[in-house]
Amino acid sequence: MSVNMFWKAIGSIALATGGLWGVLSASPVSAASYTYYVWNFPGGPTAVLNCGWHNVCISDMDGDSLDWRSPFASEIRWRSQSSNSQSISVVGSVLVIDMSSGTCNTTWARLRSPLGTDLNAIKYLHTQPYGAGTVYYVPSGLYPVSGDFRVGTTVNNDCGTYPAHLHQGYTSTNWVRNSVFPTRADCTANACRSYPSVWSNYQHQRIWTGSGY
Repeated sequence: MSVNMFWKAIGSIALATGGLWGVLSASPVSAASYTYYVWNFPGGPTAVLNCGWHNVCISDMDGDSLDWRSPFASEIRWRSQSSNSQSISVVGSVLVIDMSSGTCNTTWARLRSPLGTDLNAIKYLHTQPYGAGTVYYVPSGLYPVSGDFRVGTTVNNDCGTYPAHLHQGYTSTNWVRNSVFPTRADCTANACRSYPSVWSNYQHQRIWTGSGY
């Protein structure tokens, strides 16, 4: 073997070994983090508020729920807009659950991530579930996309006390309520019926991050 051929062979081995070592020693690429948004809107059929933020209407305490006028047998719907930084077309799913107890009819719409992580529920009190166990998919995109499906029907004189209406809240503090809506004190002083425009605003918002799905 000539001297030139010898050094060429050594060079080839060095290049191959170096390339292999580079692959073996490379540090893992960190997964990108994505952000997901779901805005949940009023589920009642009308824009009229019966009460501001509260726990129950007989309480003087502000809480996480709003009352929407819903005449007897009114259809209650999950209404949402969703966006995400990954630009995926489905941001998660919603499972309709019957959480009724005694004379009180309650429907939960449990939001889950694309991987099935529980992201807590929107609760619709005085609402008989429609198709309990049904799973709906929440459309999304890089820009907000609307979702709309039926979750239940209001029940008149539910809990033995209340007239027909929708009491809509959430099941965890991971949801953020919209400060646009009036407080209970605002409703007492100014009458909630003077706030019809808020029906077009989201009621609760859920934000979470992940490494992509």
